[in-house]
Amino acid sequence: MNAVIGVLLLAAATVLFSWAYSQLRRPTPSAWARWDVSAQIIVFIWVAATTSGIGFLAMAISAFDTEPPTGAQYSVIAATVVVAFALRYLLKRQWRRLQAPTSAPLAVQPAAPPAQDGQSPSRTPKAA
Repeated sequence: MNAVIGVLLLAAATVLFSWAYSQLRRPTPSAWARWDVSAQIIVFIWVAATTSGIGFLAMAISAFDTEPPTGAQYSVIAATVVVAFALRYLLKRQWRRLQAPTSAPLAVQPAAPPAQDGQSPSRTPKAA
């Protein structure tokens, strides 16, 4: 069971990181994303989930000689990994959509040729 909990924590940490990255790096972030402490809270949760997941996996690996994992545990681990990769794909696709330009580039008029008398085209001599 420790292996399942470890993989779930690592998958949750991966999804949290992907989601937070996509939210915090948006061209126009939400109001909560502009608050500096929100990123620190997310990083704290990510570090706690990652280290706990690694710890649970280490406990599961050390217990393999006494109680091997069952088929149901293997299937939960595989399903969790598949769901984590699917969510990562969806979040990455959302990030690409947010990075796409939202409007066509502005049309720029070509510069006017310089005047023949050495004056700039915007400054025409005044009539006497």
